[in-house]
Amino acid sequence: MYRLSRPESGLRRGFPGKRGSAVVKGWKNRRQLEHMEHPHVIRPGDHAEWRADKMGKATLYQSSRLLVGLNAFEPGQSHALHAHEGMDKVYQVVEGSGHFLLDGRELPMTAGDLLVAPSGVPHGVRNTSQGRLLVLVFLAPAP
Repeated sequence: MYRLSRPESGLRRGFPGKRGSAVVKGWKNRRQLEHMEHPHVIRPGDHAEWRADKMGKATLYQSSRLLVGLNAFEPGQSHALHAHEGMDKVYQVVEGSGHFLLDGRELPMTAGDLLVAPSGVPHGVRNTSQGRLLVLVFLAPAP
């Protein structure tokens, strides 16, 4: 599950009723979570969670209609092929390069590229480069 991140706080705590997620201290319920001090400018790179052991995930925004996440891949890391029933997913490459996995194909990607994975279509990401890969993820409706 994605984690909400706000670099100035660095504090997280569990979100009631949503197993496996975490929110920034001070957001106590879904109503607060949906508004998350928006609108404001989000600089995705400021929220990247780089991990040596696996792909890093952060949530930049979430409401009952939309989840905006951020996936951070070190060289060689991947997000395995998977599908979401009833949810469309959009990937937008912020920085780096690698491959989108989509319905049995591997498609090269670089900064600025966008891929749509409609509901039920298997998809994933693989960082095949020697550098870091940062990808925005949009899910609608939100999980």
